[in-house]
Amino acid sequence: MLFRSCLRFDYDPGRQLFLATGPPGTIVIDNSKIVAPKEKLGKFSLRKRCYIVVRDFETLEYSLEANQIIADAGHGAILIDYFPVADSRTGQQVKATAGHIEAKLTETAGGQNEISTLSATDGITYNDEDKEFVGSEMFYDAGESVITAWGDDSQPCLYNGALVDGIRFDLKTGRVKVGKIIGGVLQMKR
Repeated sequence: MLFRSCLRFDYDPGRQLFLATGPPGTIVIDNSKIVAPKEKLGKFSLRKRCYIVVRDFETLEYSLEANQIIADAGHGAILIDYFPVADSRTGQQVKATAGHIEAKLTETAGGQNEISTLSATDGITYNDEDKEFVGSEMFYDAGESVITAWGDDSQPCLYNGALVDGIRFDLKTGRVKVGKIIGGVLQMKR
């Protein structure tokens, strides 16, 4: 089930393109009552029971032909909230932000769409139960079940507050590998 709130929602049949225009735009996906397949699914599978809220976008387009979603925040940040559902209760919320998102989808054997890769740019954040990172870019590979993030001069990469070269988060094991921890000056209040 899909709920939307935006200034405009258009479909271009020639280009096979859905376009939602904000700001602020909001799309809510309610998969809380679906029957998940018996196979093991990735952490952020669209075929799992969950709620997903994507908000504060300026434009969000879905191309049927390319099976791709592109969302842009304009001058702000797109906010994404993911809530897994188990036993009719929501689980631990995962929050992420980005200025620009491109998600490639793949069609499953059952005819449903599943995220295969997601690229987030223009400043990103990720926050779950015990992990928080910030950077300039992030890449999610559903097949590998891995998130990588890195920074640049305008937005350095931080993992749980520490300045690092980059992050590799294995969603299967929960392990995080960070690039070299970069030293800094610790200032204390007097």
